[in-house]
Amino acid sequence: MNARQRTLSAMRGEPVDRPPYSFWQHMRPGENWGQPCVDAHIRFAQETGVDFLKVMNDGMPAPFDLESIHTAEDWLKLRPRFGQNPYVSEMLSRAGKIVEAVG
Repeated sequence: MNARQRTLSAMRGEPVDRPPYSFWQHMRPGENWGQPCVDAHIRFAQETGVDFLKVMNDGMPAPFDLESIHTAEDWLKLRPRFGQNPYVSEMLSRAGKIVEAVG
């Protein structure tokens, strides 16, 4: 049973050869954006042999306008920034590259 089969089977409540495992870390300075971030995640997955990988998004700006928060009610007004937002497009690009490399 490979890592993908093990993780998906466990999520479906099916028998597995052993429980899937993972752990993660925050990447080092200089490894939290762009290709260095992709490379760090790939290296981490290969060196640890985890069954599933959490992609860390350190160093990225918040996807919300946090400067508009002044009262508790302001949190209810927040809407995610979608479209061509650099936060979202960079995160999706990195995740795609990591998934392609790690499988």
